[in-house]
Amino acid sequence: HWFWKSGCGIRVEFVDMRERNLELQGQEIIAKDKATVRVNSSVSYRVTDSRAWLLWCDSPETSLYKAAQLVLRETVANST
Repeated sequence: HWFWKSGCGIRVEFVDMRERNLELQGQEIIAKDKATVRVNSSVSYRVTDSRAWLLWCDSPETSLYKAAQLVLRETVANST
């Protein structure tokens, strides 16, 4: 009873807990030998902690995309 009358705001957000795919389109990466390599990649992920997913940042999908780009670039650059 007190909770509803106290004026506290309630926010409800839905988080998809299923496994999803994130497509990384056309990453141009410079290899160790200075050759340019164009790489397309796919990342599968699943949200396991919905609270952390919502509190992590304003746009978790965008942050995940950028992190995946950095990992892909580092992996390709170090393996060629």
